[in-house]
Amino acid sequence: MVFESYDEVFRFYKGYGHIKGFGVVVKRSWFRKGKCRRADLCCWKGGTGSTGQQTSVAKPTTKTNCLAKITARIWKDGLLFITDVVLEHNHLLSPSKARYIRCNRKLPVAVEKRSEWNEESGTCLRDRDGSFAVENFVHEKTVFFPKYDSDRKGILKLRDGDSILVCNYLLQKKRKDPNFFYLLDWDEEGYLRNVFWADAKSRMAYDCFGDVVTFDTTYLAKKYDTPFAPFFGVNNHGQSILFGCALLASETSENYVWFFEAWLSCMSGCFPKAIITDQCIAIQYAVSQVFPKSCHRFCLWQLMKKIPEKLGHLEQYKSIKKALRKLVYDTLKPSDFEDGWKGLIDEFGLERHKWLQELYDSRSSWAPVFIKSMFWAGMSSTHHNAYNSSFFDGYVHPKTPLQEFLIRYEMALQDNYEKEAFSDFESINGSCGFLTCFPMEEKLSKLYTLNMFKKFQDELRAISNCNISILKIDGTVTFFKIRECEFLPDGKGIAGFKDFEVSYNACGADVECVCQGFNFEGIVCRHALSVLKFCQEYNLPPRYILDRWHKDFKRLHALSRSRNNVVAANELERYDFLTKRSLQVIELAASSDSNFHLVMKLLDKIERNSLSL
Repeated sequence: MVFESYDEVFRFYKGYGHIKGFGVVVKRSWFRKGKCRRADLCCWKGGTGSTGQQTSVAKPTTKTNCLAKITARIWKDGLLFITDVVLEHNHLLSPSKARYIRCNRKLPVAVEKRSEWNEESGTCLRDRDGSFAVENFVHEKTVFFPKYDSDRKGILKLRDGDSILVCNYLLQKKRKDPNFFYLLDWDEEGYLRNVFWADAKSRMAYDCFGDVVTFDTTYLAKKYDTPFAPFFGVNNHGQSILFGCALLASETSENYVWFFEAWLSCMSGCFPKAIITDQCIAIQYAVSQVFPKSCHRFCLWQLMKKIPEKLGHLEQYKSIKKALRKLVYDTLKPSDFEDGWKGLIDEFGLERHKWLQELYDSRSSWAPVFIKSMFWAGMSSTHHNAYNSSFFDGYVHPKTPLQEFLIRYEMALQDNYEKEAFSDFESINGSCGFLTCFPMEEKLSKLYTLNMFKKFQDELRAISNCNISILKIDGTVTFFKIRECEFLPDGKGIAGFKDFEVSYNACGADVECVCQGFNFEGIVCRHALSVLKFCQEYNLPPRYILDRWHKDFKRLHALSRSRNNVVAANELERYDFLTKRSLQVIELAASSDSNFHLVMKLLDKIERNSLSL
């Protein structure tokens, strides 16, 4: 770059520093006859000095011997040429607070506007609503953090230095993973409120298995030092997978809306078909605003866990608890639930109990009898979902500080990735012995992952506990009564019997059980299998074989996506789509040496063809 005068050089570097987030000072300069011969301009933190503290108004702080600088020397025609440039800083930059630095307090209006949005780099430094987002696809960018204020409300309850730690962690992840996504939310004084991030693997996993998600608020409880909020899903092995996570300042509707919108933006605006959350008014509001098209249900385990707190003071607590649990878990028809609830309220005189009334009013969002007809990928409504808790069990405890949490978080990710890779290997190379000679069992053993095939075998094995009888015949539809014998956990006695109704249509071999096991979990239930066996239908109808549980579902999903006509409006959208597709190819290519070498050859060919265009 070339400048006509010293003033031009200084104004340029000062404007650049304002955008990047640092102040500028003159280290040395030489003038002869009023003409600048050389100027060394450096970062305001260059050199050494005494230790000081950062403040919320970003006054000059400790010198860090920062080496960032530019040098301009006189060259031809009396012009100043930039001859030396050092861009790297050894400290955090402060784009959101640069206007408070002394040298920037009287910047021209044009420069102040540029500091709000840098069109060249595509970096949003400050949102219109006053929050700050750090998202830079070209240059590394960090922000200034005031000293933590424990009395300030609406900010993350972190220790001094934790905000810097978070940003450094995110920047490192971004450097290693170009498709890593993160957003930071700041208040007007530069305090960190919320953080969201998702790596490339999470984004790719959501593209495949994002039909059902669950939002876990366990770690937002006051007993946890790190307010961590993850999104989970279930892969084709029935294992928990991470779709992204956040650190939230508080459990408010505003923060939940921010998090959900950030997550939805990260996932290219693709809504989940179903979402599971805790029963919380703030979360309900956020879901209705951000995911209006998604089916929303409450985590039943969380609701049932509140029974001792809400009903423990009642005189007949034990009887009420037993009757309520039986009603919730054993009812098969909505009408039976309605009648049973009314009987429970009348029997124990609970007409004015506020919590029970609230439960009843929202029954369609939590009671299994109302939600079991929809696919939930096997995320059980009857107990705490092992898919969620197992992901971070043994890694995170209530008193885990943030620095330790980030380390343990990475360990949990890697261990779960290894677990998924091992399950892929087992499904391709392993096998299970057959329980029957049914063609359906042999077929699913070739199609399904090992874990999901074992679930099917569990249902197949339980046929022996079911007695079948015909209730009535209506044209081509036959109605059956299935009496299942339930055994005690130790297997030393009979716990009781439970009746189920199953309909079977000979035209098309459609079978439907009142338990709705297939609709809920995607695995045909033992009652329906009993009817198929009774009707000598030993091949499972195609509609009861889900692609989602296939061993090669990722490949099938990638092929189906590649056949769709993709319309990308601009370079950024093309880049985003190509990145996601490439990640899917990479995962498939890494599964074997033959795939790896094949993909490498194809990439070389693609590169040569692209360069020749």
